[in-house]
Amino acid sequence: GCTQCGKCCKQPGFVLFDSDEQAKAAGFLNQTVDVFRDAFLVELEEGWAIEVEAGHACPFLLDDACTIQPAKPKQCRTYPFWPEISRDWKTWLFEAAHCPGIGQGRAYSESERRALEEEFESTDENY
Repeated sequence: GCTQCGKCCKQPGFVLFDSDEQAKAAGFLNQTVDVFRDAFLVELEEGWAIEVEAGHACPFLLDDACTIQPAKPKQCRTYPFWPEISRDWKTWLFEAAHCPGIGQGRAYSESERRALEEEFESTDENY
């Protein structure tokens, strides 16, 4: 289970926000979507995202905790159960080097794992 170490929030890359996730996060922060985009997001071919650069963390990480926890996007909620990670045992073990929660806590059933993968995959449809 998640150890709330914040390591996943410190990996370089992009955190995608579909339009619903932008609205939810902006509302949580008492901002308009335009203000939220201007302050935190970059526009990519795939849609809008936070860019986390090497050596930095997500701007919403504070003391290894997500400051927008109730409004964080699917990409964050479903990690590490992304199909490219969880469908291959070797990749899952490699990811465990970055995520101390992998292999900890309760075991997820096959149907729970698939539901999380499907939720993550649905992000592609919304950008």
